[in-house]
Amino acid sequence: MYKTNDSVNKVAFLVVSCDSYSDVWDIFFNNLTKFWPDCPYDVYLQSNFKDFHSDKGVKTLKVGKDKSWSDGLIKALSQLQNYEYVLLALEDLIINDFVNTETVKAAAENIIVINGNYLTLVNEPMPDKGFNCLFGEISQGAMYRSTATFALWNRNTLIKLLDPKENAWEFEKIGSQRSNSYPGFYAVYTDYFPYLNAVIKGKWTYEAMKYFDKNNIAFNVTREKMTMFEWIKFRIYRALRRTILTLTPFKLRRKLLLNK
Repeated sequence: MYKTNDSVNKVAFLVVSCDSYSDVWDIFFNNLTKFWPDCPYDVYLQSNFKDFHSDKGVKTLKVGKDKSWSDGLIKALSQLQNYEYVLLALEDLIINDFVNTETVKAAAENIIVINGNYLTLVNEPMPDKGFNCLFGEISQGAMYRSTATFALWNRNTLIKLLDPKENAWEFEKIGSQRSNSYPGFYAVYTDYFPYLNAVIKGKWTYEAMKYFDKNNIAFNVTREKMTMFEWIKFRIYRALRRTILTLTPFKLRRKLLLNK
């Protein structure tokens, strides 16, 4: 492992969101406090116009009218000039088990020491080359090389890769191709952030409903809910996609993705 320096003051934890998902904010931050109580980083929430009032020390970054996912994120990042890196999270990906702070800090410190551009702290995409005991390298040309799911980014590199016209899906799909111009992309070998996907296409997932019921978590009942059939269909699609991509030769994966 590399000799490390303290990264805490160089990293901001940014939860990317918008006002239409404000009903998810309490759930996300309550679980963040429960499962990552010693989060060492300054925590920010991106919104359009709304404030998030809590006793959890969360600072709200208002970005104005919702034009696109990438446009809002660019505006939020422009307000974080005091930080070299940002750890991105999405408000509908709810942390549901404990996070090891020392492991996260060690990974962040290693990335800063080597001036890395990106490190995903969940094992997707998987690294295709070893690097050290904490993470491996994601080769140029890899699919979904740029993501926003619990990913640590060099702030300036992320701003350069974002296209203000793109939604989140387009950023992960097309932005991954743009990322080929940049070295220093890495992924952990195992998930550092356990989470559940609470909302898909604007609907509460079946998995989230079960979790909320089991843990007596209050939620917005007016938000539409996925049926069990929709959830099973989604899980089958995701499993098939992963299998197909795993079996596809590395050089053909990006072409398969861009032709979808």
